[in-house]
Amino acid sequence: MLTLSKIIQQIIEWLYLFARVPSPSKAQIDNLKIVAHRGWHDNKVVFENTLKSFDLAYLNNIYGIEFDVRWTKDLVPVIHHDPKLGRVFKGDQKIIDINFSDLRLRYPLIPTLGEVVQKYGGKIHFFIELKDEPYLKVSEQKQTLQQILQELKVQEDFHFLVLKKGPLELLSDFPKSSVLLVANQNFREMSQLAIDESWGGICGHYHFIDDEMLKHHRSHGQKVGTGFPKTMKPLKKELSRDIDWIFTNHPGTLAQLCSKMEVSN
Repeated sequence: MLTLSKIIQQIIEWLYLFARVPSPSKAQIDNLKIVAHRGWHDNKVVFENTLKSFDLAYLNNIYGIEFDVRWTKDLVPVIHHDPKLGRVFKGDQKIIDINFSDLRLRYPLIPTLGEVVQKYGGKIHFFIELKDEPYLKVSEQKQTLQQILQELKVQEDFHFLVLKKGPLELLSDFPKSSVLLVANQNFREMSQLAIDESWGGICGHYHFIDDEMLKHHRSHGQKVGTGFPKTMKPLKKELSRDIDWIFTNHPGTLAQLCSKMEVSN
């Protein structure tokens, strides 16, 4: 089912068919850092946010993986996007209402944050999105995050992604530069918040992070990531702007487009 957001994205991609965009240099193409959004998946054979989806990203030399952290009833951080299990796994419960042992028994494909860190830590860059949900034991949850990530290097091995202010309370012990705010429809608001509070930068759809906003963040020493170009022209545009990371649900497609650009150069 197409959401309004997806329809808008499709219209934007179509409009770029008629746009003139600069061609990136070889250095800009070589510097591309693709981030597999929820891993390398199709949700038919390989499900999002599973070890298999992360395996495929790693084996295909993708720079980074983005994944979502939610907490079970007994405060185990697990990797799943939605609050409920229905869209991917056809379950009707909320993760926050299930103890981890029951979740593992019924939905074994859902990994823990600890399992992902143990298998891929230091091998592929993590973009760890903390979801906005009730944090009932903040000090305990903060300590859990610290313990799981303690062997990794902040910013070199991972960044955090936050769409709303709620999860920020879990990150007070991490450098602010490791936290990236994600804009959905509130681009100006999140952009200004990132600058006013000295977070690490901002991420959002490539069309709405314009050159003025990009320049503003770079003047404050902040990073900028964009998503989700699917075709050649939007990708060329982002490479020409030296975007730090490009997020995508189609990492294989973007890698192929880059290969075509390298040949044409």
